[in-house]
Amino acid sequence: MGCSDKNLEAATRILQSLFCGISLLYQKACTEEAMKIKLKQETPEPPEVE
Repeated sequence: MGCSDKNLEAATRILQSLFCGISLLYQKACTEEAMKIKLKQETPEPPEVE
């Protein structure tokens, strides 16, 4: 029983760190996307001149 508990604990820790890494990446991507949108809103695109 003790052995499987250790394995379960390790697996849980691995899953948690994976989830943490993924959510951090996701947050970073979201932040970058939000910054791009904000920049677009703040700087109106100049009309294209041929």
